[in-house]
Amino acid sequence: MKIKKFNESENIDNYMFFSNLENIVKMANTILTMDKKEIDDMLTNRHDWASDHVSKSSEMLSHVFDWLNSENK
Repeated sequence: MKIKKFNESENIDNYMFFSNLENIVKMANTILTMDKKEIDDMLTNRHDWASDHVSKSSEMLSHVFDWLNSENK
């Protein structure tokens, strides 16, 4: 699926909502290109807090997604 880049000229009141989503996508895609074995080692041996943060963020985003999905039916 191609992501449509948010354009500030669209005059949307909640532009930060869309800007934040774009940043989330960009950061997630960047992380997914990193060496998974190296990241796994860091998570296992030193930084398990990062996994917790991603889990909580995923849960929060899932709530927003579910709400938007139910409102758009």
